[in-house]
Amino acid sequence: MTPARGLTLLELLVVLAIVGLSLALVSLSLRPSTDRLLWRDATRLQAQLEAARVQARAQGVWLSWVPTAQGYGWQVYPAPALKSGDRAPEKLQTWSSPHIRVRSPAPVLLGPEPILNPTRIVLEWVHESERGQLEIVTDGLAAFEVRP
Repeated sequence: MTPARGLTLLELLVVLAIVGLSLALVSLSLRPSTDRLLWRDATRLQAQLEAARVQARAQGVWLSWVPTAQGYGWQVYPAPALKSGDRAPEKLQTWSSPHIRVRSPAPVLLGPEPILNPTRIVLEWVHESERGQLEIVTDGLAAFEVRP
């Protein structure tokens, strides 16, 4: 009797499972560039807001995050007598894409107090038919976090 040729059903199922798993992993790692750029800018801003919050508390100064048309900047005040917009923001940062905008363009004030005002910053991507948004929020006590 001659041995059977070809693949068994079990071998075929193992190969299909490996191919399916690898395709799933590749599709998860390939996010659309719109989401990736918006997520990168949101997480960068979240980290900078947290760092500024720590710096304001440690140095006893007031820092203000000010959104601009192309990005955002920071203003440093030595005392709490603040007038928003009385001078141009420093350390300007630009968004990674010109299609990213801040929908709620109010300055965020960070000071030496441990509790801030509740804050919500909405970053949105608007380009032709593509749209997306992420929020950077804090309740004033917890750390800033990025939410879809």
